[in-house]
Amino acid sequence: MPSLHLGLGLAAWFVYVLDRLWDTEASEKRHAFYQRHRWLLFILVLPAMLATIVWLGLWQIPEELLWQVTGIVVVTALYFAVFVARIAPPLMPKAHAGGLIFALGCTSSIRFLSMPETQAGPLLECIALAFLFISNLTAIQAREEDEGPDAPAPRRWRVLHPALLGCHLFMTAALLVFVQLQQIESTVAHAAGASCVGLGLLAVLHRFRAHFSVDAYRVAVDLAVIAPLPLLWL
Repeated sequence: MPSLHLGLGLAAWFVYVLDRLWDTEASEKRHAFYQRHRWLLFILVLPAMLATIVWLGLWQIPEELLWQVTGIVVVTALYFAVFVARIAPPLMPKAHAGGLIFALGCTSSIRFLSMPETQAGPLLECIALAFLFISNLTAIQAREEDEGPDAPAPRRWRVLHPALLGCHLFMTAALLVFVQLQQIESTVAHAAGASCVGLGLLAVLHRFRAHFSVDAYRVAVDLAVIAPLPLLWL
């Protein structure tokens, strides 16, 4: 359904713009474009996006799917309350929260359109993609921490990212093994296979990260997430 793709794209960009405008901890260079056009975004772009998203949600997207999306909206609001407004202490790192929310959004239409007999399959698909998205976000943070004494402190992701990436790759490969053993639904193989390829690309990029600038590395790890998408479509 074209409206699902449009709605997901606009919603993801809407959240991204809000995060870039309000998050003061990340790289100032990464925020430069959004800070330079702050009032244009607040006055014109964000209201137009929000109006389109609401119109799609109320009149174009099926009601059952709308309830799923509403749940993701609540989780996203909690994300902003914890990591941006800092109303409450975080229960997990920001990269993990962002990766989980993105995985929930990307699999919302899968859970609706596939009409599974149980929720085990969609849940495992969401987990497989969450592994990929979390590894992507921690890879960026780890590379930024490589920049020397001026890097963000504490430099935990520089140490933790390789182990986390290896753990995610192992668990995603295990999902594929269980699919082959017919212990879990065969549909999980698509998301797990795509995630496995993406994680493998992230591992290669991490090995050669010193050859990339921070900006080039950020683009490369994002491409590593996009590259396996044809596996899902095929």
